[in-house]
Amino acid sequence: MNLSRVLIIKPSSLGDVIQALPVAWALRDLKPRARIDWLVMPSCAGAVEGVGAIDHVLLFDRKHYGRMWRNPLTAASFIWFLSKLRHPRYTTVVDLQGLFRSGFLAYASGAERRVGLAGSREGADRFYTDVVSVPEEPMSSVDRYMLAASALGAPSEGPRRFGIDIPPAKGAEAGRLLTAAGLDDSRPYVVLVPGGRWPTKRWPEERYAALAQRIAEQLGLAPVLLGAPGEAEIGARMRRMRGSEMIDLIGRTDIKTLAAVLRGAACVVTNDTGPMHLAAALGRPIVAIFGPTSVDVAGPYGRGHILLADRADCARCYRRSCLWEGQREELACQRNISVDEVFDAVRRQLGVRGERGRRTETAGSGR
Repeated sequence: MNLSRVLIIKPSSLGDVIQALPVAWALRDLKPRARIDWLVMPSCAGAVEGVGAIDHVLLFDRKHYGRMWRNPLTAASFIWFLSKLRHPRYTTVVDLQGLFRSGFLAYASGAERRVGLAGSREGADRFYTDVVSVPEEPMSSVDRYMLAASALGAPSEGPRRFGIDIPPAKGAEAGRLLTAAGLDDSRPYVVLVPGGRWPTKRWPEERYAALAQRIAEQLGLAPVLLGAPGEAEIGARMRRMRGSEMIDLIGRTDIKTLAAVLRGAACVVTNDTGPMHLAAALGRPIVAIFGPTSVDVAGPYGRGHILLADRADCARCYRRSCLWEGQREELACQRNISVDEVFDAVRRQLGVRGERGRRTETAGSGR
C-alpha cells in the first residue's frame, strides 16, 4: 500500500471538516513522512490551515467553478485546477465528502487508489477503487470518517485528535474584539450560538435572548453571541428583546478568531452548528440543542456534554422546513425545550447551584 502522497477530500461544511480532522492525524501517525494534503472550500479553509498533520491545503472554490458551463474563462480555470490536482501525483485519495463532485475529483487526481465510504451519494462510489463498509447502526461522524483511516491501516481504537491551530495573533484579535464589544477582561463568559444553516435547527431566538439575560443576571457571566455573517440580524433582534447585556460578535470572526473566542468560554450553548463541533474539538463543555438531526450522528464529540434532543415524535426528521407531523405547533422538537431546562444545564456545566458563586460538582451527560 503506497501512502507516500495522500489527498483528503472534505471541502465542506465547517462542522464536517472539523469532524474529519482525526483522519489526517491517524494517517500522519501511521506514515510520519508521508505528504498529506487536504482539499477544502475557501470558506472552511481556516479549520485545516496550520493543522500539524496537514502539509498543504488545496482550495477548491465550488461556487466559482459552478459557473464554468456559462463562462469559458471559468471553464479554463477549472481545467487548470485539474492539472494542478494531478501535479503532486497522489498515490492515495480519501474522499470523505461522498458526492459526485468529490468522487470525480478523486478520479481526476490520477491516484491509483481512491477510497470512499459506503453510502456515498450521486454515484460517487463509481470513482472509487476501495469502498469502505459502514455499520448500519447510527454512529458519530467522527468515528464514521475514521473507518476510512482504519481501512488504510490506522488503528481503529484510541483517542481522536483534532489539533486545531489558533495562532497567537488570532488569540489577540479575539481579545480585542471582546474588549471593544464591552467585555471586561476579568469577566468570564458563556458563548451562545443561536443560528444554524437550517431554520429547523434553531432553538427560538427569543428563548436564547431570555437565556442570555438569566446568565448575566443570575450567574454574573457575560453572554457572547457567535455565528455566521448571514446571521447578524439574529443578534440584533436578540439585543432588542433583552437589552445590551449581550456581547454580539455574530459575523465578526473568521474561523481562527471564532476558535479563539470559543477556547476562552466557560461553557457553550449551541444548536447543531459548525461552531458546536469546533467547541467540542477545543474541549469546551457544551449544552447542545437538537431538533431535526440525530445526536448519535451529529452530536458534539467527546464526553461531558449535555445534549437536549428528541422532544417530539417527529424529531430526527432531517427536514429543513417543519411539516408539524401532527404536533400542536410548528417546530415542536425545539419548542418543547424550555429556557429553564437549558439554564439548568448551563449551571450544571459550570458547577453552579443556587445563588451566584456557589459551586457544586458538574453532572453533565454525553457520549
